[in-house]
Amino acid sequence: MPTNNRTVFYAFISLLVGVIASFFPHPLITKIAQEITGVYMNFIKFISVPVIFFSILSAITQLDCAQTLKKLMGSLLKYTLLTTVIAGFVAMGCYLLFSPARHMMHHDGVEFVQSVGYLSYLSRLLPDNMVRMFVDGNVASIVLAAIAMGIAAIHIDETNRHTFKKLTQALFEMLMKLAQGIIITLPFIVWAFVLNVIAELSHEGMALSLLYYFSAIMLANFIQAAVVLPLFLRYHGFNPWETIRGAWPAITTAFFTKSSYAAIPTTMNTLTHTFKADPKIVSFAIPLSSTINMNACAAFIYITVLFVAQSYGMEPSFGEMILWVLLATAAAVGNAGVPMGCFFMSSAILAALECPTALMGAILPFYALLDMFETGLNVFSDVCVTRAVDKKHGRKIGMTVPALGK
Repeated sequence: MPTNNRTVFYAFISLLVGVIASFFPHPLITKIAQEITGVYMNFIKFISVPVIFFSILSAITQLDCAQTLKKLMGSLLKYTLLTTVIAGFVAMGCYLLFSPARHMMHHDGVEFVQSVGYLSYLSRLLPDNMVRMFVDGNVASIVLAAIAMGIAAIHIDETNRHTFKKLTQALFEMLMKLAQGIIITLPFIVWAFVLNVIAELSHEGMALSLLYYFSAIMLANFIQAAVVLPLFLRYHGFNPWETIRGAWPAITTAFFTKSSYAAIPTTMNTLTHTFKADPKIVSFAIPLSSTINMNACAAFIYITVLFVAQSYGMEPSFGEMILWVLLATAAAVGNAGVPMGCFFMSSAILAALECPTALMGAILPFYALLDMFETGLNVFSDVCVTRAVDKKHGRKIGMTVPALGK
């Protein structure tokens, strides 16, 4: 069995063991579970803030390119951000429709965050010094600072820009190696989380909330795939059904491998041979889109963070929910192909908010299935965006564009 599937299998077994153990509570076992979740939370808090910062910064610094490609880059970013922001708003609508957290029994005595007004929240976006936002774990400030510094880095001297890009990428990869190390202990973490969450929450409330939670995510992905992206294609003069049929090999590859990177060769071949797109456009757009064009990830991050946080008592205003669409979009763009990236990024944001993450243990065993649908949607979005860019700029660029990405 492949290592990734084996890990998911063991995690699912741990889920069952945790459920069974909850019916036969023992003080020692409960204490061990609490210690395991405590250690995991400390680890997540240790790397959560730098992960969010360097993931976004690293993704943006990869966008430096020749002057002649600025228009191409502008179109690619415009379409990528447009589809990702729309995915975030679709996720917001699905979340409001299902309201999964309302079925959850809130944990007594947990007050991890105060509900603040929209203007008050905005006023905290710019702290009085750079260190404070890291100390306070101010996610909004961290995202804004990473975007601002990334844009500024693109315009500095070429030699310094190259050095800065290598540095940010090296730091981000180092943090990811630390994060991947926790996967080895995944079965123990799942067991401990499930044991704790069942002890803290009612069985009926949790099961119903999780059902509404998964329904919200799947509906958001379905609307994006069946309504938003087809309308995007229609607007640019393409037949949606023809695009889906032609891109099906790339979509199925992404679905079963759960990796946009693994699907890159098939996606590029589909665009250049089936859709006759400009190879120079494809060699530039697809590797980059596979890194930053994460429609499904934005929906997952938005719904997951609000679901978990609201289950523990946070009551965001409507304005704050809109602001979180933008934050989820930025986090999705900075996700950059990390294994279990959406799940880990959601955990990191919750840790930065000092929110309990016991519910993430109940979500984790089912994330593999969600990840398959999400990756397929992301690759379909890559195809849509690249076709639109090719229609606008194809055959107009007279230089060789180096392929980006891993």
